[in-house]
Amino acid sequence: MVTVVLFGTCSQKSEQSNQFKVSLKHFSNSIKYDKMATKIVNEGRPYTAISGDESEKLIYYYQQSLNEAKQVDINLLNDRYPEWGSRYKDQYIKGMELIIKGHKDVDPINSMNGQQLVGTWKIWFNNHITEIMKKSDY
Repeated sequence: MVTVVLFGTCSQKSEQSNQFKVSLKHFSNSIKYDKMATKIVNEGRPYTAISGDESEKLIYYYQQSLNEAKQVDINLLNDRYPEWGSRYKDQYIKGMELIIKGHKDVDPINSMNGQQLVGTWKIWFNNHITEIMKKSDY
């Protein structure tokens, strides 16, 4: 009886570890797409509109980032490091949604609010990345 319980626990831990690896891959992909979008923004000249083709690429990368982000198991992130998942959901994912909505609706307020949320998340993440990496094999 005890052996079965221990085996079940090991199996659950292994499954949870695999789920975390999958979530971490989606997390990393979301960041990769965000960086690709940021590169487009940074390559433009200050105070000028992004061209139509570049704008389409930008929205595509933001959407890909959001698609990947929504596949991340928020609870598994929180299990590895306090607030990691919650902040990712409430700041990064919500911010991406607002950025995309702002671009699609030509609504600079939504876009700016989204950028602010994502920026807040990036500051938090950069301030905690060393501890997160230690606890999550990231």
